[in-house]
Amino acid sequence: MLKLLSLIGSLSLTSSAILPLSQTIINVNNRVNQEYDISALNATKIERTYNYYQDVLYNFYISARGNAASMIKKASGIDVGIDDVEVLSAFNINENRELNDDDVMGQYGAGKTYVNVRIAPTESGIEKGIYGEMYYIYTITHQSLDLAIFENRFTNELVYLVWTVEEIIWQLWWSIWKGIGDYKEYPTFVHPETLGAPKLPTKISDGTPFTQRDLIFMEPGTRIALSTVFYATEEGKSRGVTGSFQVNFVYVKTYICCD
Repeated sequence: MLKLLSLIGSLSLTSSAILPLSQTIINVNNRVNQEYDISALNATKIERTYNYYQDVLYNFYISARGNAASMIKKASGIDVGIDDVEVLSAFNINENRELNDDDVMGQYGAGKTYVNVRIAPTESGIEKGIYGEMYYIYTITHQSLDLAIFENRFTNELVYLVWTVEEIIWQLWWSIWKGIGDYKEYPTFVHPETLGAPKLPTKISDGTPFTQRDLIFMEPGTRIALSTVFYATEEGKSRGVTGSFQVNFVYVKTYICCD
């Protein structure tokens, strides 16, 4: 009887010891057998909006890897990260050539650049069970900026402490330029020559140009209501900028002081 109880106890201990080991083996096999051919994701499409002159090719590659890792993880259930994939090539479909910094920065103006991105797993990705190669279409969008959105945004502009018409335009232009730079939701200008203005402002009273002669005959301390138009230059058009907007302002002729 004692031998029988001893045998039963022995079998019980053996069974309880084997079960966790068996379960461990099954879990390991499941991890090894969890594989995914990433070519199943071929021709997937992704679109992103890029600001002008903000990113370069290096940044694009990081983004492209992140996109691929996210797609693979979602499709396969495997915990794939950015270090588990690499970019084999990024081909500008529009221009039939490799993608370059200028494409990513938007130097060719507003529009869409279609990129064929080829992806392969790194060594760590292969260890996780992903294999093969894939490609997807990455659309880079550089938005256009119609200057008409700034119509009536600049009010109560005041220009003073200048005594030539050229300086009036320059001071106003600088004030407007700084203001436009604050609109972060729109594509950036970067280059100051993207925004142009006429050499002479216009008198609001009669619509005629305000000349240097008019300024000379103004009494110190007096003011005049003027208007001018800011527009996209050729440089601006190459950076996605179009259109124009009007700004009404007041010029005050101050006294000229000297030491």
